[in-house]
Amino acid sequence: MDEEKIDVNVGFFDYQYISSNIGDDVQTLAMIGMLKKMGEFHSMKFPSRFSEHNCIINPNSKYILNMIPINRDNSNKTDKNIKNIICIMNGWFMHKVETDTGRSKFTNLPKRKLFNNNIDWPPPSNIKPIFISFHINNKDMLDECYIPYYKMNEPIGCRDRSTSKYLTDRGVDAYFSGCLTLTLDNMNKDCKGDTKYNVDIVSQDDSKYITHQKHTYGLMDYTKRIPIAQNLLDGYAKAKLVTTNRVHVMLPCLAFGTEVNFIVKKNNDPRLVGILELINDKELLKSTIKGIEEDFKKRFMEKVIKYYS
Repeated sequence: MDEEKIDVNVGFFDYQYISSNIGDDVQTLAMIGMLKKMGEFHSMKFPSRFSEHNCIINPNSKYILNMIPINRDNSNKTDKNIKNIICIMNGWFMHKVETDTGRSKFTNLPKRKLFNNNIDWPPPSNIKPIFISFHINNKDMLDECYIPYYKMNEPIGCRDRSTSKYLTDRGVDAYFSGCLTLTLDNMNKDCKGDTKYNVDIVSQDDSKYITHQKHTYGLMDYTKRIPIAQNLLDGYAKAKLVTTNRVHVMLPCLAFGTEVNFIVKKNNDPRLVGILELINDKELLKSTIKGIEEDFKKRFMEKVIKYYS
């Protein structure tokens, strides 16, 4: 008799109305890719309007990953009836939420204060966070009222050393994990071409220009954004050279083994502390990738066992 299957609720971030940067969805793809690479789950099941991306991973596993979209900057709007949503807190955090729809960046709705510091933080109790590849941009997130939440979910794996220092300085157990986008697999490693890309860099050479930032992206939900992000990644994976100032172009290129020319846009950018060293140090890059993969697998399975076994 077949073993009874268990649905494991897993959150993934949807950036509709909060971000016009497709690099955010690159980070979502990295998280989804890691879950597949683990090989510990029977299948991955998305909401019906994205069901073409459902897939079988390991037919011998009893766990089905029930993928649930979560608004990164407005997570308290998540359905409270969905229990124990395991969510990797990877990425850039976070924009203020100043309207009752979280759409102030893309509409002219009136603003009003909803949360402490006008940020929707921390997430609701039915979201069970795993902090890996976490970056704090909004310093209001370091308010002392949020420190107990971080301590409750230690250790906090940080995308950059700036974020880990912000937290350790406040008594939180935090460490540099690196970015999940370093774990992206190159399915086209034997198909390198001659195409060169300039991503958000204007140049007079023969490279193809691409931008990661479009207002129209901000109006799209994950069903449109994730395929766009995947298509861009497929291009970078086969490229001869990519020149960019975008972190989530540079890091995937390092993962793919694609030559990348990274242009630092702002000196002393806290997002880059601990990351820039990876560009020219292959051994450090290799060990960082190994560390984040092991960390992800260990901590994710701990949550599965805790809430679903």
